[in-house]
Amino acid sequence: MPGSLPSNLNVETSPMMKKQSTSIRMPARATCSGVPSTPPPSPDAHSMSPLNESQTSQDALVQINMQLIDKNSPDFATKHKSINRLIDVDFNALDTTINLQTLVVLLDFLGMGAKPAPASSMSTSMTSEQSQEMSAQGTSTQDESVSNEEANTEINIRIQSLSLLLNKPSYELAKANVSGITTHLSLVQGNVAIEGSLGSMMLLDLTPTGHTYPEKFVTRGDEALGFKIFKYGKPDPDLQRQFDISINLRMSSVCYIHTHRFQMELLAFAQHFNTLQDMLGRMRAASDGQQVKEDPARNGRLLMDISAGSPVILIPLSSKSKETLVANLGRITLKNQFLFAGDPGTISVKSAGLSSSLSRQSSRLSQQESDPLSHICLLDCMNLSLEDMDLFLGNCIDHADFDARDETAMIFPSIVVSRKGPPLLKQTCLLKLQVERNLDVDISRTVPDISISGVLSSVHCSIDTSQYHLIRGMLDHNLGEHLEEFQPIQRPQAPINQTVLSGQVWTSLSMHIDLMNVTLELLESHSTAEQQEGSLVEINFIKSRFSFESFSNESKTVDLVSHALRAHDTRQRGKPESSWGNVFHEILTPSKHNQQASQNPLQMELHYASRPDHTRATLLLNNMRVMCILDIWLAAKDFLLSYNAQMVLPPEHRYLYQPPTVTTGTNSAAEGRPFEVKSESKSSKQKRSTTPISVASGIATKRVPPMHQNEKTFELRLNFTETEFVVVEDPSFIDTDAIILKVACAVTSLKPESMSHPFSCTLQELEVFSCRMGSETNTALSIIDPITVNLELKANHTHLHGRSGGLLDATLDMDVPTSLEVS
Repeated sequence: MPGSLPSNLNVETSPMMKKQSTSIRMPARATCSGVPSTPPPSPDAHSMSPLNESQTSQDALVQINMQLIDKNSPDFATKHKSINRLIDVDFNALDTTINLQTLVVLLDFLGMGAKPAPASSMSTSMTSEQSQEMSAQGTSTQDESVSNEEANTEINIRIQSLSLLLNKPSYELAKANVSGITTHLSLVQGNVAIEGSLGSMMLLDLTPTGHTYPEKFVTRGDEALGFKIFKYGKPDPDLQRQFDISINLRMSSVCYIHTHRFQMELLAFAQHFNTLQDMLGRMRAASDGQQVKEDPARNGRLLMDISAGSPVILIPLSSKSKETLVANLGRITLKNQFLFAGDPGTISVKSAGLSSSLSRQSSRLSQQESDPLSHICLLDCMNLSLEDMDLFLGNCIDHADFDARDETAMIFPSIVVSRKGPPLLKQTCLLKLQVERNLDVDISRTVPDISISGVLSSVHCSIDTSQYHLIRGMLDHNLGEHLEEFQPIQRPQAPINQTVLSGQVWTSLSMHIDLMNVTLELLESHSTAEQQEGSLVEINFIKSRFSFESFSNESKTVDLVSHALRAHDTRQRGKPESSWGNVFHEILTPSKHNQQASQNPLQMELHYASRPDHTRATLLLNNMRVMCILDIWLAAKDFLLSYNAQMVLPPEHRYLYQPPTVTTGTNSAAEGRPFEVKSESKSSKQKRSTTPISVASGIATKRVPPMHQNEKTFELRLNFTETEFVVVEDPSFIDTDAIILKVACAVTSLKPESMSHPFSCTLQELEVFSCRMGSETNTALSIIDPITVNLELKANHTHLHGRSGGLLDATLDMDVPTSLEVS
């Protein structure tokens, strides 16, 4: 046997072994007096130096300190404030990957899952045997409830670096990098209170379309965010509390890049998480004997107090374009309160025109105690203020192409956004908005789902062609991009609120913005060092109102109503008076003889309505004078129609854009020959007859493919009341001769798709006279006395060329001769 261990415990060790053992053990005792002699040596807590302790805490991945307090302690309520557990968690660096199903189960395991409202037992009517059985188990049930009583917990979490990856089955969605996290979490009596701060934060877009703009959210400064969040655990259906959740946020300067696709994908991910969490919570409640209801419920009341300094929002033309619109919002504040519809301070208006038959239908469809049509909705009223807001264009470039001397550029880790051109606004502006959200949208929709009201005052916006193209492209390819794969999941709703079931159309979004002293200037080019500014037209909305509404049947309406409007020809601005081509700068003004007729008359209304089967545009002018300077009106028309939805995209991505087209025939129909049949080869052409083949639209054969009909029609209406149209002989002279056409009422309708009545025009009290512009009253000579003229273009259905047809030819657009009727 080796000398270190005896073969038998009773065997005496040799003197040499004693000497060797002593020589080994004695130095250890002398150098480490505080260390016990049992091998292996275990260091004592008192022997640890502060340097070693700090080094250990830095190297450790996580340190957790937990203190459990007995609730029977005499100091439990006073000293410990009824807290059962005190937990300190200190992470050094934490990288996590979130999968929806895993996260939902983990939160439920930690006791942070969704908890539905407590209800009565699953069966409200029980037999006497079941009642006796439950009463016999009363003691055990009480003991179990005591053991399952929720413990009050306080958790302090500190994380030096956190990486959070949101993962989808097909690809990675997003990644959040956060540093300097300090959070205090309190779970008391089912309520959750969170308070903390974030040092810095960055959100990365990892989707296949996020290569151009990887960083979607970036913070600046040492402390990016300070937050306080409180959430009640139990529901409050009777509104006894002021709120359900409160959020207090204080943000420093942040940069956010908005793409509609990424936002909708994040919302779909969050909504899917809420759906799974609610589903698991209902399963837990059902297993505990609670009654689970699927009735429509009120949305949670989220009380917000948010303040941010100098947030910057970038809205690219598309997710793959390097051109972007930059909005510097200055300072933003957001506060809200909860009011019922119709209370003082609310803007939502209850929908009118509900028929009695619909009320009977709602009572038949809805099984609730109250009628959804008479329900008073609870509103979330938010007040949003944007101070010192500015707009300009930007261009995304690589770091290698960045000029370090550019102090206005916004530097991201992977890209740089440099400023392009002058700002759109002459000076910063103030925008105040009031946003109301219907919290009872699943119960009743008698008020719009979202209502927006705001005031925009003292704004001068000037845009050139490139800026106009970018804004239009941003509306088409970014904000207006239709994403069917990320549509929101439908929640339980009352049948009366579903348009498909009830047939009733509800307002989804209602927006009204008052424009006070707002100027829109169309430019040919901005001023540079080489050339001065080339202005085209300036439109002054002195007192106007912009409205937009969308409805549940996918229809939309846009209105622009002006009570004080001016339009000026600004092409001669900055030029000597001798070179002016037009001295009549005011091309759209109120008529002189009606300026004092009313203090607040309606001068112009522009209305656009889009429905699934019909589109209508209406222009109304009242008490206005229009100077028919054709070159300026044609130049403005060319400016507005210069936009091409496909050409604004990058060249390598233009092929992906498919404009909405409606086919009315075969491929040859696009060339103007809808009934021509193309042969496949010369031999087949020789064998076939050259007689044109007439095939009805209701018959499908192998020789002619079926023809698709255009179902959506367009209508243009022009209405003029007490309006004058002035045509001058020479616009460069102020005293030139002119012809003035004055009409009391004019109604014009244009329907290009209509074959029966494509055009109609009615002119009442039409008057034409000539004059000299310097003295109209003294030099007026009547050419046409007031008369009424009716113009109507009708189709001649008696002339059909002897053409045979099928059943669907009654609605087919054919080349039918038209006749003009004048009376």
